[in-house]
Amino acid sequence: MSFKKTLLTAGLLAASTFAAAIPITGNIGFAGDVNDTGSVLEFSNTITFGTSGTYAGLNGTSVATSDITYSPFYSVTNPLWTFTSGSNTYSFELSTLVDQSVGSFTLFSGTGTLSATGYDDTAGSWKYSDQGLTFSAQSAPVSEPASIALLGLGLAGLGFARRKQAKAA
Repeated sequence: MSFKKTLLTAGLLAASTFAAAIPITGNIGFAGDVNDTGSVLEFSNTITFGTSGTYAGLNGTSVATSDITYSPFYSVTNPLWTFTSGSNTYSFELSTLVDQSVGSFTLFSGTGTLSATGYDDTAGSWKYSDQGLTFSAQSAPVSEPASIALLGLGLAGLGFARRKQAKAA
């Protein structure tokens, strides 16, 4: 194989490693004061606990949370929560909110997008009950189209080079 072909192959392989997706993983819980006014859940003095995965080691971090209005209409100002630890910012943008409350037991759940500095936005779920507010990432490794395209181009290039060599011989 010529030097140019070797250099091109190495360049394509190096470029494909930069296209790798890094999803958010794990769980995070929040503790703090909640005031239920009968129409709004007002959060204050919120901190993180029970962290794992991407959030590991972030216990006790102060969190800014948005209130959840549930009567007469459901509404939340996004992000539902956000906090910064070092140079990294973490947040959750709410997509869905489902009221599963029964009697005096409050239970809300839903889905949204978890974001963290240095990670790809990842689908996540959340749940609030009288026992607390928890979030978890729902990520499954998904091949990134750019990586597959680069691999395909590299394989096609090798195939054409091989074909050209076979015709020359």
